[in-house]
Order: sequence, then structure tokens, then C-alpha cells
Amino acid sequence: MMLIPLGRVAVSLLLLACIGASEARSRPNGGPSVQSKTFSEPERSFESRLDEVRGLLDSQLYGEAERAARKAIELRRTSHRARYLLGVSLSMQNRNVEEALENLTMAAEKLAEAHLELSRIYVQQADFPRAIKELDQFRRKTRLEEKAGAALKSGQLLAK
Repeated sequence: MMLIPLGRVAVSLLLLACIGASEARSRPNGGPSVQSKTFSEPERSFESRLDEVRGLLDSQLYGEAERAARKAIELRRTSHRARYLLGVSLSMQNRNVEEALENLTMAAEKLAEAHLELSRIYVQQADFPRAIKELDQFRRKTRLEEKAGAALKSGQLLAK
């Protein structure tokens, strides 16, 4: 297996692209489209907070992204997306690595890309067995998502 060396920024952009692609389709800047749904005021506030965190991460303002992610978690403690974004913002600062791992582990229950970020942290810690385990989890989950998407698409085609 050949490993391609990627810088922190490149890996982060890849991770952000993964989460953005799974959540958003129609917004010009690549963020989620909240116009396609009708949200209550707290929901709108939560979604706008996540947009803010993504923008701050894109701008490499990791401390501000951390603060915004914490505010999003105050709005919805069980959000896997908010936990993922907090974990990324912490890991990009090399701060509170244990807290980053905790939040990313929570996020990994639902978000495959959290496994990718966990593997990056474990590589930095030279914990290669754990890094490989997380990469395997990422590959498994993304394969399952692809199969589910293909099955859904073929079901839609059969319905026509």
C-alpha cells in the first residue's frame, strides 16, 4: 500500500470536502443549502453555526472555529456534525488531543469522514495499528454508503 504524504491543510480540505459533499448539493460555495428545507428558528441558528464553523476552518481560523463549534454543540449536544467539526478544529490546533479524539469518536458513529480524521491523529501519534483500523472503518462505511446509494438509485430507476 502506497501512502501519499499530505499536509495538514490538504487533509483538512479533503475532510471538509467529504462532509460538505455528503450534506450539500446546491449552494455555490459548497456549503449546505438550508434554503431547500424549512427550518425552525433554532434549527436555522444551528445550521448557520455549522456553516460558520466550516468557513472558519476553510480560512484556517482554527481557534475561532473551535469556539463556534462549541456554540453549535450548546444548541444540539448530540449532533455528530458539530462534534466532528469541533474535533477537526481542536486537532488542527494540536490542542486538547484527547478531547478531539473523544468528539471524533462520537462523530464516527454516523460520519465516515470522522474515521479519516481519527486516522490522521493516530498517525501523528505514531499509533499505526489504530490509524489502520480507522482507515479500514472509513473504507467500510464509504463502501456501504456507495452501495446504499446505488441501491436507492436503481430502485428509483425501477420505479420509473
